Amino acid sequence: MNRKSILLVTMFMLAAGYSAFCGENPPRQTPGQAPKQPSAEDLKKLEKIQKERQKHQEMKISGSASKQYSTILKIWEKGIDRLIIDDLDTAVKQYPEDQKLAFFLASCLRAVGNFPAANALLDKVIELKAASPEGKCASLLKECDAMLQGFQQGANITETEAKLKEFEKHSGKSPLFRWMYAQELSIFNKQADAAQQLQKLMEKLEPGSPLVHEMYTNLLIKQGNNEEMLKYAVNLAQSTGEPWAFCLMGHCWAGLNGQETNMQAAFDQAVKLAPNRADTYISWGNAFLKRNNLGQALPKFQKALEVAPNSKAAMVTLANIYLNTKKFNEAADILEKAVAQEPENVNALSTLGEVYTALKQPEKAMPPLKKALELDPKNQKALFGLANYYTAAKNFKEAIPYLEKISEQAPQDMGVLNALGNGYFTAEDYEKAYTVYEKMVNLKVGDQPIIRFNLAITAAALNKQEKAISELQACLLEGGVKADMLNLAQFQMLKTNPEFQKILQEMKAKQK
Repeated sequence: MNRKSILLVTMFMLAAGYSAFCGENPPRQTPGQAPKQPSAEDLKKLEKIQKERQKHQEMKISGSASKQYSTILKIWEKGIDRLIIDDLDTAVKQYPEDQKLAFFLASCLRAVGNFPAANALLDKVIELKAASPEGKCASLLKECDAMLQGFQQGANITETEAKLKEFEKHSGKSPLFRWMYAQELSIFNKQADAAQQLQKLMEKLEPGSPLVHEMYTNLLIKQGNNEEMLKYAVNLAQSTGEPWAFCLMGHCWAGLNGQETNMQAAFDQAVKLAPNRADTYISWGNAFLKRNNLGQALPKFQKALEVAPNSKAAMVTLANIYLNTKKFNEAADILEKAVAQEPENVNALSTLGEVYTALKQPEKAMPPLKKALELDPKNQKALFGLANYYTAAKNFKEAIPYLEKISEQAPQDMGVLNALGNGYFTAEDYEKAYTVYEKMVNLKVGDQPIIRFNLAITAAALNKQEKAISELQACLLEGGVKADMLNLAQFQMLKTNPEFQKILQEMKAKQK
């Protein structure tokens, strides 16, 4: 079956599948347009577009920095199924001083969540020429990112809004700037505003990068607009005939209950159109991961590695599946290969450290964890790995700095706070332990009797007898604390306190 016949069959399948879901014909691509079936002229035009895209898929990108930038930008604008992140990475290595290439690569890396590498590139962009449009946009991004943590913790919202407004004025100067602005709005949980910016962007693209469309459908999902999301994805696959568009549609079906058949059909079409593309199988595997189906995801990533043995994305995700299914040795083998290929791959390094920790090989776990943290000082997996290593070795003073950094990122995470409080307490830094436990009590979540007991024993260690007694009384009322727990050395100074003795006797009576 030739490509045109596949597209005709696919369009019929899409119409049937979508009608079954929504009770109507395949929908519009952009809001406001009436749905229509493809005519013979449409199919002829589509075939012409496909030939042009095939040419771009197979072309070798070379020449000057500006020529490579223009070529890759055209591929991005036309939505050609090509791994432009790899193209940009090669170009940036060839022209490390080219600001536009660095900025373009940073925008793509942010879109796929690789913020450490993207931020390093943005720093480079600013260093090369801060006054250029790219330099100004990079500076605004960095400023907004710096404000994000404060925004999440209730900092000056007006100031944050003003900075985003400043970014908005800048965003109209380039499609890439608008894309970056939409990404930032989404990070600040302004999903409707981000979607609006992407709509403006896509009006100017033909049809635009898969990364842009993936972000748009994800925004629709976050807004709970599943029907509009599905309309958009189905029509995009129908109008472009691109493998990535069918993968995107498959992901949309994957997010809906009872739509396994439609999901399978969408990915089957993607594989027919691109049987030797690793990213097609990776996308299919990720759809199964979205449904928490590790068993069916596994062979898709294995197939991706069969097609492209050096695919870093396939290696790291497959290793994570092995890790979650306790196949630690298989995970270690794949990750060692990934790190050998890309020694500064933070995700591979931190996961490798996690795998060796699970294998109880701390001497092998420490180097990749420390390297990951050196490259990305906020990497939670590396921070947790190092904190757990030192805690297990009862070296709490070494563990505390890592726990503090995790707490900065997750200030209300009870597991993190508990580990940090316990670390301070064991290291006999009672003042800091007291502050952490008091915060946990005020949050009113978690195992409150035990948290209150921890606060009580810390208060006793600081000779805050009244506070210790009041917290023990709360423990008595809530239950969960046994009398023999009051024999700890920190309570020694309370032994002669009548209230303490009364609590002790009542706890003993409750245990009988």
